[in-house]
Amino acid sequence: MFSILEYKDGVINGKFDCRFPVSDTVAGLSEKYSACFAKYGIRITGMQGVEGHKVDAESDFVKTLLGIYAKTASGIAKPIAIGGGTYVHEIEGGVAFGAEFPGEVNNMHGANECFSMASFRKNTCIFTEAIEELCK
Repeated sequence: MFSILEYKDGVINGKFDCRFPVSDTVAGLSEKYSACFAKYGIRITGMQGVEGHKVDAESDFVKTLLGIYAKTASGIAKPIAIGGGTYVHEIEGGVAFGAEFPGEVNNMHGANECFSMASFRKNTCIFTEAIEELCK
């Protein structure tokens, strides 16, 4: 489904949000879409996108972050993969880390996003220890 369509000088430009697995690439998707649209006489002249981002859950970096979270949050920490685009796409080996705790209502990234002062304090401890540990 296109979210934006623009028609100018006989050319239609369309934009849409497409999440795809890290096993595929923008070039691969461009080939697939081109073949699909060609059946209807539509030619794709260019496609832009952001390549998938994946960091090994067994890396020392991720294990360090999860260990600190588990110790401070008093629970088992597991990596969570989401389909969203975050700032980490621009940081090789980067991961988004922290902020949410199980069972807490915080409306993360939604209307009335919030978290408690207790969570704020806990996050401060987690981030401080993570920075300290990773800078060793």
